Amino acid sequence: MKSVIRFLFGRRLVKHPDSFAMTRPALWKSIAASIRLQQSMGKSVWLVAHFLETFTDAQSMLEEHGLDYFVETEPVTIDWFRDHANAAGDQVRLLLADLAEPLVLDPESPFESELRVAMMVVERHPFGPRDDLVVEFASSLPAKVELGYFLALDDVLVQTMVPPQMIDLLKAMGLQEHDLISSSMVTKRLQKLIERTSRETKEDRVAESATDWFAMQNDG
Repeated sequence: MKSVIRFLFGRRLVKHPDSFAMTRPALWKSIAASIRLQQSMGKSVWLVAHFLETFTDAQSMLEEHGLDYFVETEPVTIDWFRDHANAAGDQVRLLLADLAEPLVLDPESPFESELRVAMMVVERHPFGPRDDLVVEFASSLPAKVELGYFLALDDVLVQTMVPPQMIDLLKAMGLQEHDLISSSMVTKRLQKLIERTSRETKEDRVAESATDWFAMQNDG
């Protein structure tokens, strides 16, 4: 029996441009507001973090804003979707990206749910293939999925990779402390540098934060 990834449902994925806030605290506030908005439209909100440090901060944000959440401790499977086919639920599903393994779907036994998922990834990983897997995971889900990345200009990744002049340009374009803005210019620059870092990475080591990840790379 043949199985494939993204055979039937990849066309249901909508990818939004990266969103940037001036600072991480401002970003968390914007993410909380975005969660309430997505839930008001009947969507199931999935919050994804790459590093444990960000995962813990996301938990604190959810609790601070009174948002009910459930921590996923095992990879999401097709059986999970069969059990939650049409239920959006009020809980935010919080998971580490390591659990976002692309589903293997059986074209001979297709399954499609009416679930609408707003998947919010709250950071990018310096090692590009990590984010590629998240996109594959989102694309493999038998549901309508909207995928967006949320970053702060003071994130270690952005500070390390994006030239200060580009950040100054965003501010000159009107980015205020509590704004959330998309910039294809910054996103393309960031993706290009992540690709280069990925090529130069000898070993993608497990780290608790982006700071630790870069330190491990510098240690050789």
